[in-house]
Amino acid sequence: MILARRAQAFGFRKQALLAVLAGVALRLLFVFWLPGTADDSAIYLQLAHNWVDHHLYGLWFNGQLLPTDLRVPGYAAYLAGVASLFGRSIRPIMLSQAVLDLGTCLLAAAVAAALAPAAARRRVAIAGLWLAVTCPFVANYVGVVLTEVLTAFLGTAALACFVISVQRMPF
Repeated sequence: MILARRAQAFGFRKQALLAVLAGVALRLLFVFWLPGTADDSAIYLQLAHNWVDHHLYGLWFNGQLLPTDLRVPGYAAYLAGVASLFGRSIRPIMLSQAVLDLGTCLLAAAVAAALAPAAARRRVAIAGLWLAVTCPFVANYVGVVLTEVLTAFLGTAALACFVISVQRMPF
């Protein structure tokens, strides 16, 4: 019985590792070979750089740095943190978004497992993880400097907290 459980746990870990490796490969494809650009990317980068360099959340207008509320500061703060730690190149931002997106996939798998019946939790977790890591519609955002990756992570984390709290409530 103990050996069967260990073999099953090893199979679960092996499947999870394979899924995460597939997710890493897909995200690296978008970072290194298929990066994208968007109009908002320049605005977010300028906000982050001005925040770090001039300690002002603002944009340059007519040669003058002016405070702005054009965008909420969450993503610019994330960009400023990444730039402070790893430099101002776009690549570290995209790689950090890839790591964050893989965290989103793991959280989504955990939410799926938590909502599944006890007997099917491992299978549901693996299926949810494979679906999340191989979804190109979400993974392609790691190759663009946009808020989608951070928003997906924070939304999934909030959902995970909600599911855990509801499961712990005595009904």
